[in-house]
Amino acid sequence: MNFHRTPLLSPGLTAVFIRFAVLVLLFPLPAAASEAHWAGVAGTIIKTLDEAEAKAAKGQADEAREAIEGAYFDIFEESRMEVVERLHLGMERVTAVEDLFHQAQDATNDPKALFKPLAALRKALKSDAAKLDHDHVQPDRKTGP
Repeated sequence: MNFHRTPLLSPGLTAVFIRFAVLVLLFPLPAAASEAHWAGVAGTIIKTLDEAEAKAAKGQADEAREAIEGAYFDIFEESRMEVVERLHLGMERVTAVEDLFHQAQDATNDPKALFKPLAALRKALKSDAAKLDHDHVQPDRKTGP
């Protein structure tokens, strides 16, 4: 008996598959994902701030204040973003960000007054996260990939 094996892939597709596999091995995807760690933390904080702003607009000042407090303690501090900012961006910068959190909390009774500190806080968080991610700063305070 003569058995003839039919290849699973044509020679052209086999070459493409091998090239793709080599690229994946040379440039692993998890490295890119870790570069956006702080952007993800900032995004989570900003989502909570958006929810706080919506609550303030509905006249729910206490709930808005609690949401901002949660964004600070449960996300900003718990994720170690506060510590990492202090170490890598300086005490002056982290103090300015904390002040924006406090200004936002104080403004929850007036949704119009709340807009300015929240806008500044969102901008600061995005900027700081971009710097930390660019510098490959890890949550454990190490720098590097």
